[in-house]
Amino acid sequence: MTLATAAKVAATVLTNDKLRKTVGWIIAAVLSPLIVLMVIVFGFMSGGADHNAAVLDLCYYGGTIAGSVPEAYRQHIVDMQNSLTIVDSEIAAENSMVENGNGLNSNRVKAVFYSLYFGEENPSAVGVGQFVDCFV
Repeated sequence: MTLATAAKVAATVLTNDKLRKTVGWIIAAVLSPLIVLMVIVFGFMSGGADHNAAVLDLCYYGGTIAGSVPEAYRQHIVDMQNSLTIVDSEIAAENSMVENGNGLNSNRVKAVFYSLYFGEENPSAVGVGQFVDCFV
């Protein structure tokens, strides 16, 4: 189909009210299942993001872990809480040696640590001091 023919067909469809509505309904019928599927997938993704944000809050700021959380996952959260406490103390030690007042950004260092080591068997055994030194 040439460009001129496509333009002629498009002009015919757009100028005829009944034909325009028919094409619109066909497009809606074809795209409706795709739209519904996208809404379902985005709903699941939103739930996963909310869960991850809640776990991140637990690790950073503490709190009560729900009783329905599996024991292995609970242990990962507790290990990460303990590790982030060690990271905080290492950052404080590094910041105490800074002369110009521009110390390490605690949130940035902890975010990188969390993203690298959440789910590890023993994240505090990775050499937290050496890890924090990478940001100096």
